[in-house]
Amino acid sequence: MPVHPPREAISRGFGVGPWFFPPAAGVASIMTEYPSISASNAISPFQVTEISLFMLSVFSAIYCYMKLYIFVNRTSLKFNSFFVRCLSNDIMEGRMKNLQNVPICDECILKGHRIFKDLTPEQLDTVHFGKGCSVYKRGNIIYHEGHRINGFYCVQTGIMKIYKTGIDGKEQIIRFAREGDIIGFRSVLSKELACTTAKVIEDAVVCFIPSENLFQLVRENPAFSMQLMQLTCRELGEANNFITDIAQKTVRERLAEILLILMETFGLDAKKVLQVSLTREELANMVGTATESVIRLLSEFKNDGIIDLHGRKISLLDIPALKKVSNM
Repeated sequence: MPVHPPREAISRGFGVGPWFFPPAAGVASIMTEYPSISASNAISPFQVTEISLFMLSVFSAIYCYMKLYIFVNRTSLKFNSFFVRCLSNDIMEGRMKNLQNVPICDECILKGHRIFKDLTPEQLDTVHFGKGCSVYKRGNIIYHEGHRINGFYCVQTGIMKIYKTGIDGKEQIIRFAREGDIIGFRSVLSKELACTTAKVIEDAVVCFIPSENLFQLVRENPAFSMQLMQLTCRELGEANNFITDIAQKTVRERLAEILLILMETFGLDAKKVLQVSLTREELANMVGTATESVIRLLSEFKNDGIIDLHGRKISLLDIPALKKVSNM
């Protein structure tokens, strides 16, 4: 009957000590203490070699696994640390950009937001800390006709067109909003859906002021309420004039009048070029006619020496003649 080594010997050979203890030395230790194993052919030398190679491969695999585990963990920690730093930098840069894009209300008053000039310092702070400012690119929609808006907008920079959409999808431009104007307030005051759409035609920075702040200012500041009423009345007067022009003036007269209105709104440069760039379709949507009619009339004005055309740019060469054509 073969004599098997006790557990203590196996433990000394294999189980005790560092996990990387050489397996061949463990087998040799057992064979030294218990030579009867070899003598009784319980374990042949060939089997000893097989066991040694097997244990060596097992411990080698464990060693490689441990090295790989350590490497993956270190790499993961480095990556996580790098990712967190990048994310933190992006967040901070985004916050800095947002802070740079938020105009101070006092500066806006100087730029043209006269409606806020009668607010107290405390009320100005309420408006400033309650508003949100965003950058809009050309073609962006600020609000849609038929949608509910929960506040009004102050235009800090840029230009946008305010228009209604007809049954056939054709736009009718009501007016333009630029630096210093506020839009969307009438729908907020009346608690109705937006009656127009505001679309950016020149990159803009626009501030949104919640409706609760507007109602608070109306209740607490009579001068602000009066300014708001006067602004509403001016817009109503412009709408009345527009209706009258559509009903009584020819397309040629309306186009001449629109060019003069654009001059008053946006001004001319040193070369008498309008400081706004509009497509022929947008001009047609202002006049209330087909694009082809506007193209034809602009060519007539150019041939008469009243204007000059440079792509979308329009130069007003003879303003008195333009006023005569418009019957203003």
